[in-house]
Order: sequence, then C-alpha cells, then structure tokens
Amino acid sequence: GHVLKESPFAVLGAGTGLGEAVGVGNVVLPGEGGHAEFGPGSPREVRLAGWLLARYGRATWEHVLSGPGLVNLARFQWEERRQVAPPWAEEAEAPARVAASEPDVLAWFAELYGAEAGNLALRVLAGGGVFLAGGIAPRMLSVLRSGGFERRFREKGRVAQAIANVPVFVADHPALGLVGARAELVRRGA
Repeated sequence: GHVLKESPFAVLGAGTGLGEAVGVGNVVLPGEGGHAEFGPGSPREVRLAGWLLARYGRATWEHVLSGPGLVNLARFQWEERRQVAPPWAEEAEAPARVAASEPDVLAWFAELYGAEAGNLALRVLAGGGVFLAGGIAPRMLSVLRSGGFERRFREKGRVAQAIANVPVFVADHPALGLVGARAELVRRGA
C-alpha cells in the first residue's frame, strides 16, 4: 500500500499496556482503545474471552496486546493444555521469557495485533497508514512479517477492500515519545 496524504492514520503501541491513537496531518487524537472490549475471531479466541472475563471481569484488547497480555495468552494456552505454568510466569521478565520460549504464543499475539490494527484502520479508514509503536513490535519483526499479522489485518469480510491498500509501518525509534513531545512543543511555538 501507499500513504494517502491528508488521510487519517492510526497508531497502536503495545508495550506495558496498549495505547491507541488516530490522527490527520499534524493533529493526533489520543485514545484509550486498548481498554475496549476484545473481539474474538475464532472458537479458541471465544474461549480466551471467557477466560479473561473470569480472571479480570472484562476482556479487553490490552489484556492480550501488551507484555502482560502476552503472558495471559501463554497462561490461557497452558491451562487449555493442562500444563502447569512455569515459576517464572509471575516474574517481571515473564513477557520476554514467553516471547523466547513460546513461539506459537508469539505467533498468536501477532495475529491478534493484526486483527486490532485492522479494526482501528477500518474505524478511521486509515489511508495515512497504520503505525505500530511501543516496545514489542520492533522486537518481533520476523514474527510480524510471517503472515499471521497481515492475514488478520486484512481479513475484514465484505469491507476488506476499504483497507486493502493501507500500509503498516513499525516505528522503531528508541525515544519516539520524546520525539512526539518535541514536535508538539514546536507546533505550539514553545
């Protein structure tokens, strides 16, 4: 796809949580889309939604698309397979351990990331592109490129054509938040 100037763009940032924003031109509208209800796209994901509801009282996108969300996906899978969670599952480095030791969970995470990125692209007709920010996407580029992300991003039924040409970019600048803050200060003339 190619970027359509002056068209809306979408930003999703999975890291310690899931941030979502949309913008047009130099105007960015932050949001709390990560706290929106998770929408399952398969029987396994329906079971995941029930598992999240039982555990948290809600099933949100942030519950699956964040570092803690990656651990949730692994815990759900371990429980479905009747496996005992490893002792490190409670530790701070658990998301990195899951990413390193559970390739099927990481692939599922990429699919879910694609599904929600496609949802946001569809909500705003993001001809300006979709940008994946946050700490997770740059660390899993090969998994994001393996096909599951793209398939779920584009899999939107009869309205799939609306986002067929929307490009997706991974923002890998180590201080992206500071760059954005500086740009906003310049914009305000501060």
